[in-house]
Amino acid sequence: MKSLAVRILQFAVLSFSTMLFALTGQAHSASPKIGLTKVAENVYSFKYFIHRNMIVISDEGVILTDPMNAKAAKMMLA
Repeated sequence: MKSLAVRILQFAVLSFSTMLFALTGQAHSASPKIGLTKVAENVYSFKYFIHRNMIVISDEGVILTDPMNAKAAKMMLA
């Protein structure tokens, strides 16, 4: 039979691990999955889950980088 100290230590480690897992899950779910962020004047970053691309606006036109994902490209142009 395990000693009381070993059982308490196991419980503490399990509780701490569970708490850490729950907190990291909340941090990831709090960040937006789709968004547009201003990086500099006339420069933007578009985010679609893990895909990112840049949008640069100038007097001569607009430059869009390819997000390398068909769904991300459709969302960016929507």
